[in-house]
Amino acid sequence: MNYERIYNQIIERAKNEEYIRAKQRKTKERYFEGHHIIPVCLGGSNDKSNIAILTSREHFLCHWILIRMYPESIKLSHAFYRMCAMQNTDRYNNDVYRPSGRMYAEAKEAWISYLRVQMTNRTFSEESKRKLSETRLKKFKNGELRVWNKGMKLGPLSEEHKAKVRQSLKGRPGPNRGKKMSEEQRKKISASSKRVGPNKGKVMSALMKKRLSEANKGRVYRKENCNFCHREYPINTIKRHSKICQNNLNN
Repeated sequence: MNYERIYNQIIERAKNEEYIRAKQRKTKERYFEGHHIIPVCLGGSNDKSNIAILTSREHFLCHWILIRMYPESIKLSHAFYRMCAMQNTDRYNNDVYRPSGRMYAEAKEAWISYLRVQMTNRTFSEESKRKLSETRLKKFKNGELRVWNKGMKLGPLSEEHKAKVRQSLKGRPGPNRGKKMSEEQRKKISASSKRVGPNKGKVMSALMKKRLSEANKGRVYRKENCNFCHREYPINTIKRHSKICQNNLNN
């Protein structure tokens, strides 16, 4: 496709209607946008001869064509992405052109690919690092920035910390306390608890048993005492054992 020919046709039509368009733009009869025929990033100027009065649709099409004519130009890619992403709430008569999903996707992909390359190859000089450090230190001193985890201890909680948390939660009602459950909700919970597990009825092969045995060999499980029989059981089985033990005592 000859993008240059299409681009020139749009600009030529705009230049032929320049007087009418300028008048309609001044009286706000129609919405128009100014466009640099030769982009500034490619050496264009702000002279009147280099400005074309375009409709919003023509402006979009021109920038879409430009990123295809000059795919290596980062500034053109950024300009087209900004045009696709901007909110058109302040334009009168709602005479705007909203880009299609294909146009927006192409603009965003071009801009993101540039950012990815820039951030991968980005290096800071020692002077830049020093300036960044000084700016952040200044903001910290002025109270504009704050380290959210300053003074926090990473890793397992101490007994003192656990006691404080326990004390703060004491007497606080649960989120569902006092709420009555409907019969329909009870039936749903009951049905969901009766679901058959994915491995129920499956026979484990000797090889799988051997692999599980080797993987668990030497693993130490924390143990707790059962409240009913007072025997020690691993923490991962204590809940199930306690239910069985309680049922046996009740029967």
